[in-house]
Amino acid sequence: TPELTKVGPLTAQDVELEQRVIARNARVARSYLDQIRARVSEAGLAARTVISRSGDVRTRLARLVRREGVDLLILSAHGRRGPRDTPCGSVAAHLLTQVTAPLLVVRDRPRRVMTRLSQEAAGRAASARPPAQAAS
Repeated sequence: TPELTKVGPLTAQDVELEQRVIARNARVARSYLDQIRARVSEAGLAARTVISRSGDVRTRLARLVRREGVDLLILSAHGRRGPRDTPCGSVAAHLLTQVTAPLLVVRDRPRRVMTRLSQEAAGRAASARPPAQAAS
């Protein structure tokens, strides 16, 4: 659930905005998870997605992992908010101590590394073009 800055009771417009954001986030999440599930299914693995939006994320995920009997939990080391100078974010750290399922934590690469890798790949692609295309 999105957090709106509150100085007093929410107005009707505030409530409507909150509902629109919730609906938008659910649409985006469903679309993203459908894409991921399709890729996993193409690899011959069974997958099911779950969207949960109420309560503390860390607690909900730990409960979900236990309830579903998860075989393998794969997490990004950092979500969208945490500082990048720590080994992992609070959600990953919490799950490391709260779940017994095997856990794979994928660390994100610093932006400068990703920029350098992209530039190197673009350079290789440019040098691989036939001379007529490289000049244009």
